[in-house]
Order: sequence, then C-alpha cells, then structure tokens
Amino acid sequence: FWYYYNKVVPSPRQGEKVEVWQLDLKSAMEENNIILLAYSDGNLPTFGSGFIEDAYLLYTQPDEFQKYWKNKQEIQYYARQIRDNPEYLKKATILSEDNKITLDSAIKYLSYQLKNNQP
Repeated sequence: FWYYYNKVVPSPRQGEKVEVWQLDLKSAMEENNIILLAYSDGNLPTFGSGFIEDAYLLYTQPDEFQKYWKNKQEIQYYARQIRDNPEYLKKATILSEDNKITLDSAIKYLSYQLKNNQP
C-alpha cells in the first residue's frame, strides 16, 4: 500500500520508514497483479498524486524517466533530512509562515537549495 504515492505501508524493510521514491518503481509495480488508485471526492483534484504521470513516463520514455527519477530521489533525500532534523524543520516552518506557503512547499524549496549546495 502506498499512502498518496509517498509512504510505503507496511514498510518492506523492518523498522525503517520507506517512501516510494526509494523503490525501483518498475519492479515495485510489476510485482503486483493489479494497481488500484483509491480516491474520494475530496481528493480528486490530486488524483494519482503524480503516480500516473510517473508510470506513463516510465513506460513511454524510460531514459527520460531514469533522469527524472534520479533527480526526484535526490530532492526527496534532502526533504527527508529536513523533516528529520529539528533545526532544518524549524527553518522550513519559518520560511513557510513568512512566505505564506505550505510547509511541503518550503521543504521542497530548501531541498532544491541543499541539492544545489546553496545555503
């Protein structure tokens, strides 16, 4: 089960929080007989949470997907570091409040900065 195409539940690695970006997407998809996207009226605007687009790119342009996935993994690595580090999380929270953006957007912004070695 992938919670909003993010968290893997239950974790395939005992005692470790695993997120979808850490998986080999093609293998993870192909080891299942069915893929079901369960959404309700309230979250239809985010239908697929990026999964549909990623799967389409994976199967139609595998080389482009590999570049995209590598970049996504790097960004998500830094995002996880921010979420797990109280000092970075506080910085993201302040950025979020000061700029009236979501905390996720602030974390993503800071992740790009860290990836590109910007303070």
